[in-house]
Amino acid sequence: SIAGTNDLSKFVSTSLVDVVTDKIRDDILLGRLEPGQKLVVRELSERYNVSHTPIKDALNRLLSEGYVEASPRKSMLVRVFSNADLIESLEARLMCELFCAGSIVSEVGKHPEVTDMMRECITDMRQSILNNSQYESWVRFETRFHMAYMNHCGNKEIFSIYNGLDTNKATYMTYLNQCHSPLKLSSLEKNIEEHELI
Repeated sequence: SIAGTNDLSKFVSTSLVDVVTDKIRDDILLGRLEPGQKLVVRELSERYNVSHTPIKDALNRLLSEGYVEASPRKSMLVRVFSNADLIESLEARLMCELFCAGSIVSEVGKHPEVTDMMRECITDMRQSILNNSQYESWVRFETRFHMAYMNHCGNKEIFSIYNGLDTNKATYMTYLNQCHSPLKLSSLEKNIEEHELI
């Protein structure tokens, strides 16, 4: 039927946007698209061999994810994460975690599934760095690790603020901005050791 065809068309379009979003995100995380670089739809369309529409949709997704920012001239740029921004975010994160530490320890103690999830995240983080192109997975699993315990902080407003800081991604992207290369394997392994101590 015509309706069925239209539905399938939307599914294919959505899938293509997913693929393009992942490709652009990977290129940002690997430094192939550098911090501050202007993202021109036509150039990206040629680079990934797709039409302009999925590129525009992908850039809007990455804008909402915080990997891309809009300039005053309505163009898109790879977001630049500065040391100052990172330090402020980490200070705010520490403030949230320290303020809620007692509640977190008490609540997580009642929910062993939380520590199980945290251990699972560590396993997933370790697996993701075996393939050195899986940086997006590493960022996602590390974020999930911290959210597992912060979800039991007992304060919805603090949790919302904490979630918005997105310090795991900011740490990675700031390093990339400063060093023009992804986090080294040794840094990721040390990070995993620190998470095991938590």
